[in-house]
Amino acid sequence: MSLSANRVKELFKYVDGRLVRKVSRGNTKYGSFLNTKSTKGYIRVLVDGRRYTEHQLVWIYFHDYLPKVIDHINGIKTDNRIENLREVTNQQNCANTIFPKKNNSLGVLGVCRLPSGKYRAQRTFLGVKYWSPLCSTIEEAVSEYQKLKAMHEH
Repeated sequence: MSLSANRVKELFKYVDGRLVRKVSRGNTKYGSFLNTKSTKGYIRVLVDGRRYTEHQLVWIYFHDYLPKVIDHINGIKTDNRIENLREVTNQQNCANTIFPKKNNSLGVLGVCRLPSGKYRAQRTFLGVKYWSPLCSTIEEAVSEYQKLKAMHEH
């Protein structure tokens, strides 16, 4: 059985993108904010024996259903204001990545350094990888990445 907006509203009050508990249970007290973070940086909570993220509960609170993928428009995983959330496909969500992954040694999204010392931009769209020409500087490669990204935006 799926979680309803009525059930979420029974348990929580929405305040500026955060959910405040309306019910005390165990160590969680009435009036407290959700504050447990997952290893991926999302705020999470257990409701009726199932784990949810705060943004999923906010979405249900306003729309009474849970889509497969919810995107944080500004890329900030803890900004769960309803105006910052949108339903997307998994592909759209991946394309919306605005920060490099933590293991990215360059700290630049979509750019890698090759053994030759040159740089190259890469972007995957619809399962197909697109590569830029080789670049002498990281700045050139970033510019090439922006071109690759623009090719697939509507």
